Amino acid sequence: MSDNFDTTWDKKEFKAYVLLYCSQADFEESNAERGLIVKKVGKENYNHIHEEIEEDNDYVRIQKIMAAAKRLNYDHDQMLKDMKQVFFADGDFDAVEKGVFLMLKRVLV
Repeated sequence: MSDNFDTTWDKKEFKAYVLLYCSQADFEESNAERGLIVKKVGKENYNHIHEEIEEDNDYVRIQKIMAAAKRLNYDHDQMLKDMKQVFFADGDFDAVEKGVFLMLKRVLV
């Protein structure tokens, strides 16, 4: 496995990856979550980032998120709001999702 986790993502692709990671935290990606992410990043970004995230294991996912967060100048507060919307989209914010949210909150600093 390569130790290079650099991506060429732009801000929308980064947002798509993070939000998809959030939507899969409880191992169930609901229609409401999918619809919300598509609305925020567009169908094309959603589709190609979805293919990418499906190929990555959890370690690679976190490493890519951390590397992209360092590279991109994104709106941290807006990302946290978007993440919360995805977590609440299916009407349930369970303990696993809360743990993922807190972890990402620290990683995205």
